[in-house]
Amino acid sequence: MAQTTAFIDTTELKTKGVQVIRNFFPEPMVRELQSRAREIIALRAAGKLTTNNQDSKGLPLSWFRPLMRDELLLSAVTSAIGPNVCTAGQRILAKDKHFKYAVHVHQDWPYAPGGTNKLTTFIPLTRMNADNGGIVFLEESHQYGPVTRGAIDLAQFPPMKALCPNVEVGDIILCDFLTWHYSEDSANGEERILLQFNYQPADDASSIDVVAGQRSHDKLLLNRGDAVKFPESEVSGAAVRALLAAGETDKAHRYALGLVTDDDQHSSAALQLAEILSNKGDPVAIRYLELARVALRRQLEQLARLDRRYGLDADMSASNVLTENERGAAWTPLDISWKSEVDGQPDPDQVACTVMTSPHAWGYGVVSTPFQVNAGATIRVMARSRLGKIGFCLIGAESGELVSDQHHITPEMDEAAVAVSAFPDQGPLQLVVRNFDDEGTSGQVDLKRVDIFMHT
Repeated sequence: MAQTTAFIDTTELKTKGVQVIRNFFPEPMVRELQSRAREIIALRAAGKLTTNNQDSKGLPLSWFRPLMRDELLLSAVTSAIGPNVCTAGQRILAKDKHFKYAVHVHQDWPYAPGGTNKLTTFIPLTRMNADNGGIVFLEESHQYGPVTRGAIDLAQFPPMKALCPNVEVGDIILCDFLTWHYSEDSANGEERILLQFNYQPADDASSIDVVAGQRSHDKLLLNRGDAVKFPESEVSGAAVRALLAAGETDKAHRYALGLVTDDDQHSSAALQLAEILSNKGDPVAIRYLELARVALRRQLEQLARLDRRYGLDADMSASNVLTENERGAAWTPLDISWKSEVDGQPDPDQVACTVMTSPHAWGYGVVSTPFQVNAGATIRVMARSRLGKIGFCLIGAESGELVSDQHHITPEMDEAAVAVSAFPDQGPLQLVVRNFDDEGTSGQVDLKRVDIFMHT
């Protein structure tokens, strides 16, 4: 673990919400960063990195870890947020001739767990400027505090100074996690590759990976009264499963026990406890197995009530969905047609059409014509995936922004039905069908029908 001693003045970061430090890295690190840029470009060209919009994924954490723990970089981080630091995420942001589009004004905090006291470090692996789609920061916007997800309407706020820094490899940009930022279209389509490393104080409830200093406590040993104060992102069944996968059985046992003690309807934690104790030959396992069974029964009863309300079967299987006559005509066909974003060919049929999605994970396969709901509604898509994981969601017809959860089907699910909620205050909507495969491959789906259930 790096021990940092150098102090870097981050007054500008605290006052403006963003700070550019030029010539930050020495020449050996500059060469290392340039080498990493060439590696990323080659992997993307070979299709070995998944590209969602400007976000490239597919490299293991071990690829990022040495850079995230660089002692000089951590000197800047600890100068900004204190001596005890954990990582809070990392990603590659790339624009080139294939993706060179603008990104709306937004704040990163709503998309991350934990508190607001986080720091983003942008590390350019190539030069970045306004011509190749550089990032524009709105100075002092962090003073407005946390905002919701999605595009921020700047017309609702007083004018703010925009900073689009020209940076070279070796420079870094420090950004408060609450600072608003966006990017324009790339005018020249040249490679613009950034690393984004996020950091936060080690005592943030979502902190796990300590890279400087130490945590003041071990959250796995907290008592129940303390543990229930943590957000769901920290105390969850997913954390228990991760500990089991890592071979940390005793820690997983304590974690799951704390979850079940706090919530006796936590079926996932109860099942994990039953599994752990059963593997140890502990007869108490049967107690938690029954607890999980009772919790699941309650959930199934709740599902059944909601299924009856919305005219759905519990397993959402398209082959088992009852007809309109059996449901009392609760569902009616949604009057839409499709336009393919892959080949540009319109498809007038909303029933029994087959589409191929883009080979890029962010690419939309088909987008429906706009429609408007006058009250709350549920849209049901009945489909079968022939190839790949296929995603379904709603976007605003005018904004293009995601306005619903994203659901998916896979070939293993056979025929299936997914349902998304729609509301009148979202304006005109479009239904999107796209590839949702993390490998970035194309997909193929048969759309059987699309129905709408208007809430009363």
